Amino acid sequence: MNFKVINAGSAAALWAEIGAAEKDKRPVVVFNWTPNFAEAVWPGEFVEFPAWEDGCDKDPTKGPNKEALYDCGNPATGYLKKAAWDGMKDKWPAAYATLQKISFTNPQIAEMAKLVDVDEMEPEDAAAAWLAANESVWSSWVQ
Repeated sequence: MNFKVINAGSAAALWAEIGAAEKDKRPVVVFNWTPNFAEAVWPGEFVEFPAWEDGCDKDPTKGPNKEALYDCGNPATGYLKKAAWDGMKDKWPAAYATLQKISFTNPQIAEMAKLVDVDEMEPEDAAAAWLAANESVWSSWVQ
């Protein structure tokens, strides 16, 4: 890929640049994380970088460019973790059972984040809106 790296300087400037690029029908490459509201707002695809190799960040012989560090993609095995107090199962068994069933996809989390970050809803209102629009997703968690 032949492109020039420009540091946007702030999240707001980055979102403005993406919006301007979309309006102008101009391609833009963005380094971002997922899940993120951006994927619920703007269409796009992930760039597939060379697979992560242990040591890619410390040893230039790792990865495709034997003279550079960080020439591999980031490890793609990240995940969101759920955590509970170790007494939750005994004190609140129904809540614990629900927590074990809860599972969100990246697009679902992106949409939730959009409600707060783009639509400027309070988190409680965003949660209520998401629950109202996605009963088919969460209803099996609370049986």
